Amino acid sequence: MPITSSACPEVAGRWPEESALSVSNATGDAMLASRRITRLLGAALIDMLTGAQSLSNAAPAPLTTVLREPWPQMIVLALPVWLSADQGQTLWKQSLELVRQQRGAQQANALSELPLSVCHSSHTAAFEGLELLNRADPHVTAALLLAADSWMDLSLLQPEAIAARLITDRNQEGFVPGEAAAALWLRRVPNTAASDGPHLVLHPPAVARSSFAHRDITREPDPDGLTQVFQDALSKAGWKPEHVGNTLSDSDGSAWRASAEIAATARVLKGQNPGEWQPATVLGQIGAATGAVHWALAAQRLRHDKTAPNSFLSWALDAGELAAAVAIEKTIHDETLAAIEQQNRLQRRSHVETARTFSARFLNKKP
Repeated sequence: MPITSSACPEVAGRWPEESALSVSNATGDAMLASRRITRLLGAALIDMLTGAQSLSNAAPAPLTTVLREPWPQMIVLALPVWLSADQGQTLWKQSLELVRQQRGAQQANALSELPLSVCHSSHTAAFEGLELLNRADPHVTAALLLAADSWMDLSLLQPEAIAARLITDRNQEGFVPGEAAAALWLRRVPNTAASDGPHLVLHPPAVARSSFAHRDITREPDPDGLTQVFQDALSKAGWKPEHVGNTLSDSDGSAWRASAEIAATARVLKGQNPGEWQPATVLGQIGAATGAVHWALAAQRLRHDKTAPNSFLSWALDAGELAAAVAIEKTIHDETLAAIEQQNRLQRRSHVETARTFSARFLNKKP
């Protein structure tokens, strides 16, 4: 299924009936800043639905009836921690209004009827959202994991600039603000075998809290939290250190992140030399959208590159106390499963695997 990240011009451009997104002065700077997030999330949803419609090859029919993948049964939305629960719900409704304007009432209503869980956090929000999905009812066979964040509104940039937390010529330890959103259509699978593809499998994530803030100029960065999530993510996937072909992180060149990464890598991946993917060096820091956007980028590369990587250890480290990691693996083509599914299609019935987890067991073999 399509995994998309929204483009910045869709945020800056003018939406039809923009009055639908109007915010009163009484709601404060937080809701004013959230308008950019609303646009990002709406754009990602619209791109995802458009892509799903094109894959169905049956545009006139209702989207929920023509998809080759099961229609989602729940939604998890990862948002920045500074948004309140009520503001998160308002943002979701406004994003659906954008879907309604662009894709019609039918698809917007179908999404609005799904159970919604909102996860408010920082760079680890999408990882926490994935963990929430793993704890969901086993009968839930498909779900949407959505994430969006923006540091580009003046109400957020000004306090960061005053506190000298933005990167400048005099402050190389600052961060580059960014914004992004992603919509991931996830299907529950029993293992890493697939009859088509290739696809990426997200193993169970790991989240840990350090004893003090990672970005603390009064002391050396604490690598214990990142070390713990590295170890836990590998353990949950059944991996050994040599199975990590690439790391996918929010590293951006700042010394405090680099220090924690070097220490954790030396402890857990000793002797290994995985390739490094660092989208933050291009996108900037994208907060709560970090994990989902990174996984979307990995999926796009898998779909379009001739030599796509087999495995990733994806991780994020916020300026506070949280760290998270997840192992990601390319599926293994299973000819037997493909033959069974083809036979079932001919018999006009579907083959349903026993669903156990949104992640998968690690099959100890590589293509």
